[in-house]
Formats: sequence, C-alpha cells, structure tokens
Amino acid sequence: MNAATFDRLGFALALACLVGLVFLPLWLIYLYQHDSIQVVDRPSSEIAVGIAVVLRATIRRWLRAGSRNLLRTTLGTYSRASARTLTRRVVKSTTRILMGLLVRVEPDQAEGDDGAASDSPWRSVVGLLVGFVALCLSFWGVLSLQSYDDLMTITQSGQLSVGMASLLAGTPLLVYAAAVSLGGRIWGVKIQFQTAVDGLLLQGYFTGAGSFLPMTTDVEYEGPAESKHCVAAVALGSLYLMHLLLSAVADWTGSTLPLFAGTMFLTYCFVYSFPIRPFEGFYLWSHSRLLWLGFWIPIVLSFIYSLPDSFANLL
Repeated sequence: MNAATFDRLGFALALACLVGLVFLPLWLIYLYQHDSIQVVDRPSSEIAVGIAVVLRATIRRWLRAGSRNLLRTTLGTYSRASARTLTRRVVKSTTRILMGLLVRVEPDQAEGDDGAASDSPWRSVVGLLVGFVALCLSFWGVLSLQSYDDLMTITQSGQLSVGMASLLAGTPLLVYAAAVSLGGRIWGVKIQFQTAVDGLLLQGYFTGAGSFLPMTTDVEYEGPAESKHCVAAVALGSLYLMHLLLSAVADWTGSTLPLFAGTMFLTYCFVYSFPIRPFEGFYLWSHSRLLWLGFWIPIVLSFIYSLPDSFANLL
C-alpha cells in the first residue's frame, strides 16, 4: 500500500467517525422526540427581551473593541510625537557639537561674541520672529501635503482657511515668549531666544515628511538656578491654561477657531514639557521630579484624550 492510498483510507475513516459519532446520534434523538415535542407560544415581551440581550452584548463588544482601537491610536500618536521630539533634540545637539569640533573659535573671541549677543536684545527679537515665520510656513507646508479629505477634516470643511490655520500654528510661540519674558522679569532670569540654522533645516525636513512639531526656536535661561524653574512653570502653565480656556470657549460656542488654536497650544505645551534642555520640562525636572510630574501628567492626559483625530496624522 502506497502513501496516497493510505491517506485516502485515513480520510474516509475520519469522515465515517465524524458522521457516526456526531451526526447520527443527533438524528436518532430527533426521530425519537419528534412526536413528543410541544410547540409553546412565547409572549412577544420575552422575545423582545432576548433580542435586547443579544443586541446589548453585541454593542458592548463593539464599544470595547472601539475603545481599544481609540486607546491604541492615541498612544501611538503620543509615542510618535515623543520619538520625533527626542529625535529632533538629539540631532540638533549632535549638529552643534560637530560644528563646534569642526569650527575652532578662540576663547577670547567666543566670550566677546557671546557677550555682545547677550547684550543685544535685537538678537532675541529677530530669532523669535524668524522662528514664528518658520513655524507658520512649516504648518502651511504640512497642510499642503495632506489629501483633500484630510484637509477638509482639519479645517472643518473649509471653515478655517489654510492661511489662518498657519498663523494660528505659530501664535503659541509668541504667547510662550511673552510668558517667559514676564517670568524672567519677575524672578530676575535673563531670557535669550535663538533660532539656529540647524533648527530651521530640521523643521524643513520634518515638514517634508508631513510632521509638525515646534522645534525651531530655543530659549536659554541665564540667572539664578533656584529661579529658573519658576519661569519654566509660568511658561508651561500659560500654554496649558490657554489650551483649557480655548477648549472651553470652543465647547461653549461650537466654533472651529478656538478649538484649533487650543489644540495648537496643547501641542506646544506637550513638546516643551519634555525634560530635555533647553525645554521647560528640563528646569522643572532639575528642581523637583514631583513638580515636573505635576505639570506633565495633566498635559499628557489632555494630549491623549483631547487631541482631535484630525491632528493625529500631523504629528
């Protein structure tokens, strides 16, 4: 007997066992109890209850699956934004270190340049304005890469123009700069805004990839170490408070503009909360881990649960 014949006999034996042991007993029981089965009319209320139970179980299963998908989506968005934030910061730091190794500057000249730069307030103003324009152009570029359906979703079917959306994307930087400057004046910390070439190049690179994260402008704190965390707390608190206020106005009025602006403030607040220098999260972390957690936890929770689905692809 060859292998093919053996396989055919085995299949026939398995089929005979399936029919004889499963279907044949059921058929015999049906013949035996067929005449004794009584048909009982069920009230319509019992039938409705049964249908409701089935629908409830089905809907609950759908909701559970949907909540898992929502949580997976939000956590995926958070992880992507976190990874890209860390990547940009590492690349910018590495670029500056390499430039420092390749371009040698005499100590006296370096001190003189730094002193002149720190004494000139126009350097901060120019750096801030360049960063604002770069962020507006970056968001405009990201929107231009979106499909028509995604663009209509982001702008609420054209209720918000692309130009206005781009301006709102850069506005949180100006509010953040005002809050940092005010905090610096109160606690005696000197604030320097810098928009370097490497930051602009990285912003342009990620813009081409369809990603928007505000990373063009760096802020340097110069002053007492015990006061820097106060300025950082004012900066992050102002951004988060603006997000909450604009979200409340959007819920109250149903308007698209405050909802979009509040989302942009939340994005800035999320990026700046990372404990990486020169972000505000670094100064909070250096002063107290609990203080940093007190800011970071509500920011992350808002980022996970309040970020519109239309912004997930932009980060």
